[in-house]
Amino acid sequence: MHLRPQPRTAALLKSFWQKSATHIQQGASAAGEIAAADCAGSSAETSAGTGAAAAAGLVLLDDLLALTFTGADVITFLQGYFTCDCSSLTRERLQSAAICNLQGRVVAHGWAYLSADDQVTWLVHRSLEEILLQFLRPYLAFSKTQMGRRPDDHLILGCLAGESSATEITPGAAIVVVDSVAELERLVQLHPIVDRDCWDAFLIEQAIPWISSDSSARCLPQMLGLVALGAIDFAKGCYLGQEVVARAQHRGKVKRSLQVLAWSGERPPTVGAEILAGGGKAAGFIVQVADTPPGCLAVIREDAVPPLTQADNDLRFA
Repeated sequence: MHLRPQPRTAALLKSFWQKSATHIQQGASAAGEIAAADCAGSSAETSAGTGAAAAAGLVLLDDLLALTFTGADVITFLQGYFTCDCSSLTRERLQSAAICNLQGRVVAHGWAYLSADDQVTWLVHRSLEEILLQFLRPYLAFSKTQMGRRPDDHLILGCLAGESSATEITPGAAIVVVDSVAELERLVQLHPIVDRDCWDAFLIEQAIPWISSDSSARCLPQMLGLVALGAIDFAKGCYLGQEVVARAQHRGKVKRSLQVLAWSGERPPTVGAEILAGGGKAAGFIVQVADTPPGCLAVIREDAVPPLTQADNDLRFA
């Protein structure tokens, strides 16, 4: 999935990315300008219900973190905590994976892959690092696996493209871990750099949530749509919170679910903030937000009655 880091790779990667992004922002790349315009146009069409695809391009996902689990028993250890089947992890493919608490609530969700024979890398939201460290510390103490953060020798990029990729998280969107300037240069030549809103809007349209510290330990996997993403293996056996998750699945219904909403207001909704329904009743909370077009993912009660609001924002089902 990535090459061996070279000396000063981190500084060189960041410098090359910044220069490439600045070059496009100054209008030196017509392709970059067209892609940015296409992103706004196609996203607006998508929010209007046409289902238009996002513009192809690259975005820097600097809010993501590459956590590593390393040890002789790493697969055995993670099998007791990840909701996916860790024995099926490979170096070529990203696997949706979550960790739940004893109550079956999702502490973290991200995308995992085998980065070495004795190492698994998990791409998660940066705000979850300390939460996961504290949560897993008692369990790690009795294993031969160590948890850490990958050294600052890489960039994590999102790639919106029409062609399929082994590192897709959904058709049309892939995550790429880059640790060589040559590979970054190749990607920038193939794909223009586009605005981050293109990525955020596309993932919201596809109902792909990124759990952060504001949404950690609040929902069952089913409420976040993680079953549809392949994050839950119901045949793998026991893992932390497995009984609660399995019970919810076999009952066939949960009272809250992930919904795509459009918002209107002077400021974007706040991630993690409570949503109110008609009569001022609690209806759910915001999971993630895109500014252009104004959209968000939210976990909403099935019996919530519009109108929906969050602070000064009006929300409606997209």
